[in-house]
Amino acid sequence: MNEPSPPRPPAEQRVDPSVWTVQPQASPPATPPPRPNPEVPPPGNLNNPSASDENLTNTAAILDYLRESYSHSHPPQRSLEKSAALYIPKSKISHLVGVHQHPDPSDDELWLTVDFLDLPPKPKIPTTVRAGILSADFNEKTPPSLNTTALPQEMREARAWIDTKWKEWSERTKQVESTQKLYQMT
Repeated sequence: MNEPSPPRPPAEQRVDPSVWTVQPQASPPATPPPRPNPEVPPPGNLNNPSASDENLTNTAAILDYLRESYSHSHPPQRSLEKSAALYIPKSKISHLVGVHQHPDPSDDELWLTVDFLDLPPKPKIPTTVRAGILSADFNEKTPPSLNTTALPQEMREARAWIDTKWKEWSERTKQVESTQKLYQMT
């Protein structure tokens, strides 16, 4: 089996095979660009080709052929049924965090970007609230269980922590997970 050849260095570098090190090549002396001669007519254009610019005409024909060939092998998607996985309604992504819609993109700009977000850290239960919570085992969908045998003050503090800190963390985590799913699609 043939092994792949090592990558070739750029043209402006020279490789010495005896030591396999890359050494920069000396740059040629700087010369001023040639001045146009007013007696020589400028080259023709594509609309009026002349014999002197036959290469330019041939190059344009090759580019036209390549453009036509590409358009046949990569037809545009015009049907949502064929590309349903690519269609996401604006209403499903406008509320997501880390998703940026660019309202007026030009042909070479992005119209939608999705940030890669990390999940927020799981909140720690404060010691003052711990007595009112039965189990510290919770996730973004299920809050911690309340300790029904705790004192009323401890229950109120635990419920207040769940209604504020846990709920904020839960909502943020769900938003980030939705954005991560969209990020994985793109």
